[in-house]
Amino acid sequence: MCYMDSTHMGKYAQSVMMGAPDDTLLAGGIDLEECGVEEYYSSPEPQVFGTINIFNPNCGFYTTENGYSAGIGDDISARLPEYAYAGGTLKQPFVIAEKPLDNFTNQIDFTEAEVRKAIIAQSVDEYKNFFDEGQIGTKILYQAPTRIVDEKTLARLAEYTVDGRIDVDALNSGREILVVSGNSNQAFSAGQSLVFGSATGGEDNLGIGGISVSEPVSIGAVIVVKNNADELLKRLVLTDENKMTYNFLTTATGALAMGLGGARYTEIFSEKEMDGSIIPSSAQMKLVSRSSLRRELFLERIKKAGAAIATILLMSLLGFSAYFNGIGMKIRQKSYEISVLRAQGTSLKSLRRTLAVNSVKIPLAAFGGGYAVLEIMQISANSLANRWDELASTNNEFIQNLKETGLMRNNWWQANLELPMIILLLIITAVTVVLTFAAMRKFKGDIASDLNSGRTRQ
Repeated sequence: MCYMDSTHMGKYAQSVMMGAPDDTLLAGGIDLEECGVEEYYSSPEPQVFGTINIFNPNCGFYTTENGYSAGIGDDISARLPEYAYAGGTLKQPFVIAEKPLDNFTNQIDFTEAEVRKAIIAQSVDEYKNFFDEGQIGTKILYQAPTRIVDEKTLARLAEYTVDGRIDVDALNSGREILVVSGNSNQAFSAGQSLVFGSATGGEDNLGIGGISVSEPVSIGAVIVVKNNADELLKRLVLTDENKMTYNFLTTATGALAMGLGGARYTEIFSEKEMDGSIIPSSAQMKLVSRSSLRRELFLERIKKAGAAIATILLMSLLGFSAYFNGIGMKIRQKSYEISVLRAQGTSLKSLRRTLAVNSVKIPLAAFGGGYAVLEIMQISANSLANRWDELASTNNEFIQNLKETGLMRNNWWQANLELPMIILLLIITAVTVVLTFAAMRKFKGDIASDLNSGRTRQ
């Protein structure tokens, strides 16, 4: 539905579907239609708690909750069909370095004294020395956001590998990890060795309750997933915060081998409907399907447009009832006249030609008159709009008051009815012609019978 905004600059078609539901079917941060995803399963992600320097909020220190058990591991993901892909996000991992690393961003900032005090005060006794000489807190730490994906997803990354190679066994063992970027200007290289750390929260998940440090892990491959890549693949392997920089990538098994807490797949994207019984109830996964979203969108539209639809249906029933009754009465009225003309020798061909002209004459006249009225209204609206522009540009107090109170505006809404009118004309004309010719079929028999049809003697 649209209207024509008519001003001295011309006409502009605009929408009047204010607040109409969006057609986009979103789930898991993607358009299901665009990405070809039929079902999306999700479970709660592990909660992450941050201690942040207020002067450098993008470089905080994160811990994850203890005992996280939602989602699924590689044992379940291996049983998923070939068209289903599992993934998850770990926000709390960090890289531990003895000296600055040029290719890293987001160094964790512990320079604010209040931040250090808060971490120590809320940590368990074992980690109250976190910032003592030689401890992890005195080293250079970098945030290392990590995505975890299943082996089917890794297989799709082969064509995007720019350095090194993907070795699934090395990933699962925790010996290697991948670096993924949405930016072709990548400073990492395969073979670089890194040490990863991961912290869990203390009592009430505040401070530090535990820290795991991995053995040196090599970068097995550098992968650049460019903008023209598959949207679902980008969603699986890139973190939202690092689509233009980098993040790390491994499997859930590999993350656990490195000591990264909360390594569970919390999302499943399936390109077809799949058997949900594969997923245990302990995974706490909820399903959103494309078909269910379509139904919800349809019901929302019906809900919002219900009153309008009911009104249109009622008016249509009344209008067509009157129209068809009129046609029926006209046919009955003409029956006797047609029979008399037949009795006088008028041919059926001549009668049919006359009725065909009469069938389209009234709809055409109605259409022409309606269209002429519409054009007159539009020309008048244009003239008024131009005149209003001239008045509005003056400093006339009365005009300004009208403008401010909204009684008049520099927008003249006009329905663009040409196409609907043509369609309605064609429908009504077609119906009229069909009904008329259907009625004519009975005037093929005995003329006397036609004359006396429906008539009784008094």
